[in-house]
Amino acid sequence: MRNGLALSVLVLGAAAAGAVPANGAAGTDDAAPGANDAAPGANGATAGAHDATAGPNGAPGASGAPGASVAAPAADGAAPGASGAPPAADGAAPGARAMARRTDPCPAGWWGDAMVGSYHVHPYKHFDDVNPGLGFECSVTARWAAAIGYYRNSLDRPSFYGGAIYTPLFLNWRWVRVGLMGGIISGYNYGRIGFGTENRTGPVLAPTIIGRVGRFGVNFILIPPIPSDNLPFTVGLQLKFRIH
Repeated sequence: MRNGLALSVLVLGAAAAGAVPANGAAGTDDAAPGANDAAPGANGATAGAHDATAGPNGAPGASGAPGASVAAPAADGAAPGASGAPPAADGAAPGARAMARRTDPCPAGWWGDAMVGSYHVHPYKHFDDVNPGLGFECSVTARWAAAIGYYRNSLDRPSFYGGAIYTPLFLNWRWVRVGLMGGIISGYNYGRIGFGTENRTGPVLAPTIIGRVGRFGVNFILIPPIPSDNLPFTVGLQLKFRIH
């Protein structure tokens, strides 16, 4: 009886011990690492897919995304080139202006002159102080200009003139410049140094004071005496306006 009881206890213990593997709880727990190990495999496959994507783009490393983004800056880099084209086109405008300046005979400006009147220093006789006329100045540089025009002179004769105005830079100030006007002028009796009809055309060299403010200006021209016509020192007054 005692031996039979001991045998029954052993059988029950063995059955209990074998029941644990049968339930598979431990096996399930052991299988979980396997499943978990499989997950890195799956993840690794994804990384592999990423690597495969990176391969065509030539990107080193695990992810192809940098490779794709490398191509994007190249595409974006084309934009500066495209947007850089307009400055080149705009750069043509100064070139066109420079070309126009080279072909313009008066690159420093065109001026219109209006002769107004004159003042005679110690006159020997009566002279007409109202001398209407018109003229033009072509400024070639800041120092040189050509001048032509017409006015009714102090002897009530028509006068035409043409010449050049020179104003050296060291006599240039903000609004005032001093120079010389030289050329030929008609309407006066020049005697032996004259030419043309009755020798009424001759040379002139006159100190000139020029004032300019913006587009407006004034010329004071000191005309030397012409003894053969009893003409004393004369100061001519011109108003001027910059046309171009």
